[in-house]
Amino acid sequence: MLKAKIKNIMVSLLLPLCFLVVGYGILGALAFPYIRPLHSIYAMISQNQTPDFLKEARQLYNQEKQLPTSGMIDASTLTKMKITDQYGKIDIDSVQIHVPLIYGATTKCLHMGAGQRIQSQMPGFDKPVMIGAHTIPYFKDLIKMEKGDTIKITTYYGIFEYKMTGSKIAKATDTQAYDLLQNKEQLILFTCYPVEGLGEKEDRFFVYADKISGPTVVGEIK
Repeated sequence: MLKAKIKNIMVSLLLPLCFLVVGYGILGALAFPYIRPLHSIYAMISQNQTPDFLKEARQLYNQEKQLPTSGMIDASTLTKMKITDQYGKIDIDSVQIHVPLIYGATTKCLHMGAGQRIQSQMPGFDKPVMIGAHTIPYFKDLIKMEKGDTIKITTYYGIFEYKMTGSKIAKATDTQAYDLLQNKEQLILFTCYPVEGLGEKEDRFFVYADKISGPTVVGEIK
């Protein structure tokens, strides 16, 4: 009889606890898409200062160095890139965007600045260059760009300029929104859309621009 009472007491205590744990688990799963962006925003709380985690990047970019704006560059003289390397800077004066350019598009890379997708090429190789960044604090004003605006990318090996030709809103999963196999140096910038609000977003805002100046890199990086 005593054992039965103890068993009933244990059941009455454990059953609500189990429901509580399951409930918190479900709540956490539903809230995760909203918590993750908040964490990223907290990590990047200062909009006008270089984030502390940029110090973790290998710094290839030196803004004091004199860089070519035309001519040819032998690719064998360039450094072999590693994920999270900062190898340049993006400046869009028309919308006051000034962002570090990072090699790679991992979560860590996107905390540091604008990340170049490694499936695309770096500037100067006559191939598409695809770069994405979080809306806050980096690309929130990308949507304000207008056709004809100039985008300047300064890398550790040269200075490149692109002119905006158009924009598009598409699903994040829409691979037809860009072509990384074209034989043309098209710059593709993208960020989450809409730019307001938090949480996971299904759409992306794309900006397309053609190269108008800068050196040409020939050969392969060794």
